Amino acid sequence: MKKLLLTLALLPAVGMTYAQVVATSFENWTGSVPNGWRGSKTNIAIDSCLQVTGSSVYGNSAVQLINQTTSHKRFTTQPVAVADGQSYEVKFWVKGKGDIRVGIFDSSAVSTTSGYHYSSYVSVNTGSWTMQTLNIIADTTYGTAQFIFSVKSTVAANGHLQIDSAVINAVSPSTTSIYDIQYTVAANGDSPLANTNVTTGGIVSAVYASGYFIQDAPGAWNGIHVFDPTNAATMNIGDSVTMSANVVEYFSMTQLSSVSGFSRVSTGNPVYASASISTADVNLEDYEGVLVTVSNATCLDVNSGFGMWKVDDGSDSCKIHDLIYDYPNPVIGNVYQVTGPVNFAFSEARVCPRAASDVVVSGFNAITETETMDLAVFPNPASDVITLDGTFSNSTIEITDLSGKVVYSGNVSGHKPNINVSFLEQGIYILKVQQEGKTGTLFLSVF
Repeated sequence: MKKLLLTLALLPAVGMTYAQVVATSFENWTGSVPNGWRGSKTNIAIDSCLQVTGSSVYGNSAVQLINQTTSHKRFTTQPVAVADGQSYEVKFWVKGKGDIRVGIFDSSAVSTTSGYHYSSYVSVNTGSWTMQTLNIIADTTYGTAQFIFSVKSTVAANGHLQIDSAVINAVSPSTTSIYDIQYTVAANGDSPLANTNVTTGGIVSAVYASGYFIQDAPGAWNGIHVFDPTNAATMNIGDSVTMSANVVEYFSMTQLSSVSGFSRVSTGNPVYASASISTADVNLEDYEGVLVTVSNATCLDVNSGFGMWKVDDGSDSCKIHDLIYDYPNPVIGNVYQVTGPVNFAFSEARVCPRAASDVVVSGFNAITETETMDLAVFPNPASDVITLDGTFSNSTIEITDLSGKVVYSGNVSGHKPNINVSFLEQGIYILKVQQEGKTGTLFLSVF
């Protein structure tokens, strides 16, 4: 029979990259309890934590955890010491069917989770022993912490979940760049690191009540949203931060959540320069979470729902959202330059200005300033021919794109005259008619 492997080692000294904290093969039991386990934070029933023999990875024994409900149950170590910001690598062998994750209880005073924090779940469905490696970071230095196996949705016919040879090491974590988290070729835009725990960081580019945006370089793929209500309350633009967090897809937006091991490295740093992009590019996956600036963008709609308004620089429209700052009274026809991080929600991307200085009027409202006569056309949107509603006598007509370039000019006369617009590319245009010293202006949509 194999000897018991159970050590509660000291944490690594400064400069060390590896130290073993817990190692157990579940070989030795005292009654119905595996030695070194069933700490005080265990809440899985004792009859749902069973010794199984004859089919272990090492030696003769493994532990079987049973929880057929969708609410997780904890199986914890006896107390060990952990250090604030220290990363722990948990390696274990598992088989059966169910969901499992690892965690730490470290009684963190700054945690919103009552001292508990966890990695993402791994779904297991195999009759063969498979090694898993999960990572978790301590939120605080705590002398009587407990490491956790959290399980749910186990299936009896598949042996529930069986664990053998668990080893927990204190390690120096490798840092993952935001680019490596965000860059994807997947059609649905999901991160290649979705449902994993990473150590990363960057400069804060924007803050709101429940989270913030960080970047570790300028430009495409280098920004990400962090859902972190606890630390957002004291966050400022320009803070340099590091953390461990889970990469998750929240309604198709890649973000970091379940933050642990948070550290504010420094404050007052310059924010990475915003990426100058078109309004059409706002909708690309490349700029999700990135600080951007759109320019020469004409306001098309001041009420696009949920605090949003719509602008277009002639490439395609995008929405401006009040997640961080509510810009008062945008004006249809005014031309704007807007800066802010790109947030993705409800299947659309939005630019989120952070303050009044992020919204600059770069052109005045030619429509409301010059509209001195009623003007209507039909159909609108149009693809071939439009009809002016009314009677006209040698009136001048001008069609410009949203950059101000004149794409058509001429004269019209008669009752309900027609104008051929089939030569225009798909987009939004400004149509202006002048007659007897009066001017009428409207937006014309061509498809």
